Amino acid sequence: MYTGGKSLHVYFRCTIGLSPESWICLNRKLAIAQNADPAICNLARSMRLPGMVRREVKNGELSSARAITLEDYSTVQYSFRKLNTALDSTGLFPYGLSDQQWRKWVQLVHLAKMNDSVDPHSALTQPPALRACSTVLKHRRLGTSLATRGNHLSLKHHRASGISIPLTICLTKSDRARLKYGELEGNRNNAGYKLARNLLGTADLLTRHRIIHHPDPHQLFERYCDRCTPLLDDAEAKTIWQSASKTPAFASRSLDSILMSVSQWQSRLSRKAMQA
Repeated sequence: MYTGGKSLHVYFRCTIGLSPESWICLNRKLAIAQNADPAICNLARSMRLPGMVRREVKNGELSSARAITLEDYSTVQYSFRKLNTALDSTGLFPYGLSDQQWRKWVQLVHLAKMNDSVDPHSALTQPPALRACSTVLKHRRLGTSLATRGNHLSLKHHRASGISIPLTICLTKSDRARLKYGELEGNRNNAGYKLARNLLGTADLLTRHRIIHHPDPHQLFERYCDRCTPLLDDAEAKTIWQSASKTPAFASRSLDSILMSVSQWQSRLSRKAMQA
């Protein structure tokens, strides 16, 4: 299918209906093999079909409708096993593709936009660490307990200091990458919506725990819009922000994770003050 934009949308027909798990597995591997947008690997995401129309907002005005056209068609059907084997034959998944590997790959895809030396495929070529389950759980529980205790002590000290923290340090790496580099056409709106939700949710979490922060979430969203290629115009940006603000948003990181970042930020400030 040709969407009228910069790319083709390709569908494969399977011999039987796929379970959500099988669908996710194939789509993730296909996205990696074709270096496609990770956002398409979402069960709730609807891709364009022939006969649908596409409109865009340009300079505050809605463009004329462009039809999605069918460029090629085949009656061939594929089994899950055949598709999975074909994807595995690329050599990209020597250790399979776990949820952890997928999340790491997505993270590195965003980091690669900031640093050309970052190779997202390195997330797939590292053998999984083999440790006794009981040992892993023991260290995880101990580490979580100590970290939580330290974080809450740090929170009390921070509240007493009255210092305002940058909202950016409380975001995920992918959100910080979007604020720095924006997004390309085709993913600007989807990424902007996700960023807006995370900004609103994180700011709300900080406010509920009486953590002073800056700047206003909307200011950071405007920064993202200005750094997209091409820029998101005011009308489109307003629509995205209003849509993201309709329902309560939630932070993409836990409070303990954010407090660790706050503690590290405070430590850097202290070192700089001592050096000065």
